[in-house]
Amino acid sequence: MSQPTCSLCNRKAEVDTDYCISHNRAYSQLQKKYPEWKSAFENISWERYLETIKGLKEIGDLAKEVATEELRRSKNS
Repeated sequence: MSQPTCSLCNRKAEVDTDYCISHNRAYSQLQKKYPEWKSAFENISWERYLETIKGLKEIGDLAKEVATEELRRSKNS
């Protein structure tokens, strides 16, 4: 039986997620900060939040990769 891998980097995926430990941590941080952004920016949508995150130079590469993947998924659902 093959081990599930991260959808972004092919490392071992964490249990119950499509992401490795590093990308999953970035995803968790994005989720954790979203309510603050939603409050500060007049109910910004999840998709607009992710688009904004992708463009910020202060945001790390892992978070940008996750934001890109989550946007792709939301467009395909």
